Amino acid sequence: MNFSEREIAGTAIDLFKLLISGEEVSKNKNRDFYSSYFDNSEVGEFLDFFVEKFDMEVYHFSDELFICPGAGNNIFGYTNEELKRKIPYVNKNSELYLCYFIIMTLITLFYKESAIDTVKEYVTLRELDEKVTKKFESLVKIEDIEKLSKENNFNFSAIAKTWRDLRDTREEKQGGKNDKFSFINNVCNFLEEEKLIIKDEERSCLYPADRFKAIIYKYFQDRDNKDKIYELIKSLGEK
Repeated sequence: MNFSEREIAGTAIDLFKLLISGEEVSKNKNRDFYSSYFDNSEVGEFLDFFVEKFDMEVYHFSDELFICPGAGNNIFGYTNEELKRKIPYVNKNSELYLCYFIIMTLITLFYKESAIDTVKEYVTLRELDEKVTKKFESLVKIEDIEKLSKENNFNFSAIAKTWRDLRDTREEKQGGKNDKFSFINNVCNFLEEEKLIIKDEERSCLYPADRFKAIIYKYFQDRDNKDKIYELIKSLGEK
């Protein structure tokens, strides 16, 4: 490898290290690295090839670069056990899948239609709480929920029971574990730690961060993406 090739590889790997550490790489911060991705095709191609080998992808949104692991990436993503340790009071698979249900419900609130330009400015925690409750009310009315679970490889009956067992309180406690609102709040705290949403504690509002928007943009751009579980959750309580 000659010096030029080493320089290209070095720049791409340094850019990778910034992205994987969660550093902002945009027109405003780390601008030289941001520009190198677009202005030097060899750097961009090397980085894309490099992250692909690690089952990851580079996203570009709103003049910023992001990197995101693919589903099931056990090197840079989270395993179920790691997520249980990271999200407070989540100890069982049913509780973890309830977290997934809440996250997908939040997406349906931000994006009313399957399009990238319908994002709401913000969602309140109370609005999310009410929406999740409404969806579970619709879910438990499904006649054969066990069959639905098997068809989608997603244990809807277990998460419905987990949700039902949580206390239904209107007290906006922070960091609790036995009521529905606090469970949702803990999930949102995790999303904020992952730089996916921005929480306004004073107003109890959730704003989609650019990283969140980039991932959703990519999802809607992929017309072959047929997430049956997401579409099912989206439809619950909408009729």
